[in-house]
Amino acid sequence: MDYFYDGQLRKYLTQFIRALSGFSYKDGQGNLKEVPVRFGTANKQAANVLRQNSENFVMQAPFISVYINNLELSRNRMQDPTFVSKVQVREREYDSVSGEYINSKGSDVTVERIMPNPFQLSMIADIWTSNIDQKLQILEQLVVLFNPALEIQTSSSYLDWTSLTTLELMDISYTNQTVPTGDQDLEIASLTFMAPIWLSPPAKVKRMGVITSIIARIFDEEGNLSDDILNGSLISQQVITMDGYAILVTNNATAGTPQYVAKLLNNVYSSQNNFDSKTTKISADISWREVLEKYPGRFTPNLSKLQIIKADNRTAIATISLNSNDETLLNLTFDAQSLPTNTLINSTVTGIAARGTIDAIIDPSKPYTMNRIIDLRFLILSDISTDDRNYGPTNASLQGVEQWGDLVANANDIIMWDGTEWKVIFNSRATNTVTYITNAYTGVQYKWDGASWTKSMEGTFVPGKWQLIL
Repeated sequence: MDYFYDGQLRKYLTQFIRALSGFSYKDGQGNLKEVPVRFGTANKQAANVLRQNSENFVMQAPFISVYINNLELSRNRMQDPTFVSKVQVREREYDSVSGEYINSKGSDVTVERIMPNPFQLSMIADIWTSNIDQKLQILEQLVVLFNPALEIQTSSSYLDWTSLTTLELMDISYTNQTVPTGDQDLEIASLTFMAPIWLSPPAKVKRMGVITSIIARIFDEEGNLSDDILNGSLISQQVITMDGYAILVTNNATAGTPQYVAKLLNNVYSSQNNFDSKTTKISADISWREVLEKYPGRFTPNLSKLQIIKADNRTAIATISLNSNDETLLNLTFDAQSLPTNTLINSTVTGIAARGTIDAIIDPSKPYTMNRIIDLRFLILSDISTDDRNYGPTNASLQGVEQWGDLVANANDIIMWDGTEWKVIFNSRATNTVTYITNAYTGVQYKWDGASWTKSMEGTFVPGKWQLIL
C-alpha cells in the first residue's frame, strides 16, 4: 500500500486544544490572565523538559496540558466496509497568473469516498494550578460547557463526511494528591474526554464521466445481447441528447457576413427555413451558460465547438462563444470546410465567368430597386408569364417602368440580365441535382434539393442531431 498521511488524529487534537483555549483566571491583584493550553504527555521525560532539566526550576502555573489517553476501535459503529460513496464536483477555474479562483467553471471530477473506520478517542486535559482558587475558577468555567457534550469540526471541506464529531466529558479527577501535604508541588486536576471519530483511507479522484448520448440499445427487453448487435446489423438507432433540447440555428445579420447563432429549444415545432423569411419558434428562453455548466468537460470560448448533422447527413462544425448581450444565444463560426461549395452557374454572355452567387431574391410581381447591369442575377419567388408585363425597376435613371419583356420563368428559377433581355440560367423544373448558391446581399447560402430552396446552414436540429465538443 502506498504511503499516505493526512494528519487526521492531529486535527482532532488541534480542535480539542482550541475547545479548551480562551479561559481566564483572576490573580491576587484582580487582573484577568489567559490560561495557556499546550500539548504534552504525562511522563517523566516531558515533565523534565518543562522543568528545563533542573530540580530548582519552579513551573509557571496555571496552564492546561492535553494528550491522547487511548484509541479504541468502535465495533458497534462499524458499517459496510465495501461501501463507496461517489460525489460529482465541479470546481471553479483557477487562474495561475493571479493565483486566485475566478468565476467560471473549471475541472469536473468524481470523488470516490471509501468507508472510514470508527474509533473511540480518549483524551485527557490536566489543569495545573498553584493554588485551589485558580483551580476552582478554571473548573467552573470549563465544565459547564459540556452538558453533556460539545460539537467540534475538524474540516470545512464539503467532501469530508467525517468532519463533525462530539467531545464528551466522561470523568473528573479533582486532584492528584490524596492528602494535602502543604509542599510546593502543583495541584493537578485531570478531565477525561471521549470523542467518537472516523479515520478515512485516501479518496479516489477521477475525471467526471457522464453519459450524454446513447447511440444504440445493445440489450433486448429480457436483458440479453440484441441479435442486431450479434449479426452486425442495427434495425433502428436511438440517439438521446442531454436534457432533450433541440437547437435553432439562425443568421442574425441582415446583410454582409453571416452571423450565425444557436438558441436552445425545449419544445420543437415546424419552422420555415426557406429564403429570407424569419424563422419563428415557440420556446422559453434557456441560458446556454446553465447547460454548459452541466455538460462534462470545460467550455472555452472560441475553442469549444458545436457539431450539427443536417438533413442530408452532412456534418458541420462551428467554434462557439456566449453572446455577450444575450446568454440564450450561442455565437457560431462555422469552419470553411463545413460550408458547402457554391455551384457555378454559367452566364449567357460571352466573357462573363460562371459564378455561384445571386444578387437578390425578389418577388417578380413587385418593383425592384437595383440598377440593371450585365450579369445581374435574381432568384424569383413566383412565376413570370406573358401577363406580367407591367412591373420592373423604378430607378429614376431608367426613366419609367421597365418591363420583363418576353421572359417566361417559373418560381425558384434564377434569371439574368444579359444587356438586352432577361434570360433563365437556372431552370428549377429541369434540375434535380443538389445545387448551392449564395445571396451576395445577405451572405446566406441556399440549397436546391430538386423541389425547393432551403437555407443550407439554418434550421431546427432535433435532439441527437447536434452535440457539443468541449
